[in-house]
Amino acid sequence: MRLKNKNSYLKINNVKTKKIINNISTPIRYCPSVFGFSKRATGRKVKISLLDSGCPSHKIIDVPSMATSFCSNELTVKDNNGHATVVSGIMVADCVNKIRGFVPNADMYYAKVVDKKGGCRFNSLLAGVLWSIVQDVDIIVIPLGTTFNYGVLHNAILKAFKNNICIIAASGNNIKKENGKLEYPAAYTEVFSVSSSPKKKKIKNRVLSKIDFAVDTSNTISTYIDNKYIKASGSSVATAFIASQAALEIQKQKKNKSDKISPIDVYKKIIKKNK
Repeated sequence: MRLKNKNSYLKINNVKTKKIINNISTPIRYCPSVFGFSKRATGRKVKISLLDSGCPSHKIIDVPSMATSFCSNELTVKDNNGHATVVSGIMVADCVNKIRGFVPNADMYYAKVVDKKGGCRFNSLLAGVLWSIVQDVDIIVIPLGTTFNYGVLHNAILKAFKNNICIIAASGNNIKKENGKLEYPAAYTEVFSVSSSPKKKKIKNRVLSKIDFAVDTSNTISTYIDNKYIKASGSSVATAFIASQAALEIQKQKKNKSDKISPIDVYKKIIKKNK
């Protein structure tokens, strides 16, 4: 997504659609063991808020703990764009014959800040962050970004961080350019910035010098609107991978559902486990 000023719209540009699939014949499992966790880990007791295009209505994604819309032009919570459904499938899809996500037992909270055309206002995103704080989530996932540094949004991000909430955000595509900069809110110190990992070594080194972490998202298959599936990649897909790893780390450290884990500790563990 992009935003030039607080009155304009962001546009989703962080999921690269490769192929829409009507059905899946070979089961896909995103196993926690790839991050060094037990295969039995499921994200239980972890609360994840996804600030995106709404609540998925896919047959293999369970009804969320809570969902709301902050889009003034689209009050329905349903995801009519598909972006949130792609991100969600990697995390919480739960069907052994189709797709099983990394953390299918995590409690999902959906704040719709993106309309069906991919547009999002700053105030919608801001409201989503503040709502997530009120819901006392463990992780906020923001698979979108902007080149505009909106101070009020940063204040909300800082408040979430001080409440021991991990914030995982997409870096945007500009970082692949020689003079490209990290987008906001990923650029904020309190946020763990992620990107898909480029194949070319020169570009990959450039990306890694600007962000916290890059992950290979090539040929990822996830859920999509109308009960379909999709082959996709990109930095939004990367947020789903890293948010899942954060959830698994939090689950490992939590003794009670009310326990709060330091974001810095989680961020360090993510980097350490992937060295």
